[in-house]
Amino acid sequence: MTHRSTMPGGFTLLETLVALTAISVVLAASALALSTTYRAELTLREQRRTDTNLSRLELRLRRDVHEANDIHWEPAAETSGKKVNRLRLELAEATSILYRCNDGEVRRELRRGEIVAHRDTFRIDGFELSWRLLQETEAKGVALLLTPKTPGEGVSFLEPLRIEVRRSPQHQIRLENRP
Repeated sequence: MTHRSTMPGGFTLLETLVALTAISVVLAASALALSTTYRAELTLREQRRTDTNLSRLELRLRRDVHEANDIHWEPAAETSGKKVNRLRLELAEATSILYRCNDGEVRRELRRGEIVAHRDTFRIDGFELSWRLLQETEAKGVALLLTPKTPGEGVSFLEPLRIEVRRSPQHQIRLENRP
């Protein structure tokens, strides 16, 4: 009489554990790759938003300075524990534009008399913002200085930027610096 093996053809416990371990390693690597890709996408999206806001701000500022009759600048002052830099452009017909820089943001208000006709906000993350007047003999204007925040406060790989808007000598403009 011959004896036949009646063992079912299955996997041993050890084979199953090896397969589960391999699957968990592949899943962990996939999760890490997805997480890294997501963070990189968020960083790129933030940089794209900052670049877009900088472009919009530069175009707006250039147009406003060229239309202005007078420029009034107020150096940084403490307001509610934050430094606020102000630039006021006086236009024709009792219209003025007020730019305020604080906390990585530039706010623009178009005023007709005492009424605020329009507001814009330009969010520029990772930078300290400040205004400077340009008072050279031929070309007068303003400069917006963007200084990267220190590494502990936010993004540290940014370079300093400067947006300058100068008036041509044909445009007479009065600059006023208020201490």
